[in-house]
Amino acid sequence: MTTPTWPLYFCIRRPIQGRGCVASVRIIGRATWTLDFGKTWLYGVNPGAMAGCGQDLDGALRDFTEHLTGVLADFADGAEDLDSFRRTVERFVNATDDDSVVEWDAARERVRSGRGPDVSLAREVRELAAGVEVQPASPESGALALATEASLPRIAA
Repeated sequence: MTTPTWPLYFCIRRPIQGRGCVASVRIIGRATWTLDFGKTWLYGVNPGAMAGCGQDLDGALRDFTEHLTGVLADFADGAEDLDSFRRTVERFVNATDDDSVVEWDAARERVRSGRGPDVSLAREVRELAAGVEVQPASPESGALALATEASLPRIAA
């Protein structure tokens, strides 16, 4: 028996500081959620090439967020300035592969046909476009003390 995959939207906001910039980054993304080898996995669709694993969905989201934050910090360290950081992050978030999109779309159709997961996650029926906002921040202004947020994921329905 194959373990079902479920489509999720998520929102992450992080302060990021690197050699070339200090920024507040907010990402609205898409991921698939599944159980595999007794663990809960999140696989990034936007951004692609990301994964997180945990005992449950909260743990997998936390792991996914930590990996994503590390990638963003690496991008900031390599950026010449805020604009180059923004361009790199936008390319990263918008990059995906066709197989991931097909899997996400099929999972969403499963939910729409009434075969959603038996969990109490909110459902998002609107089509949300993956995207990123990168705003300047400054350590002096206290902007790096901005609330770090990883919103509860929503089932894409």
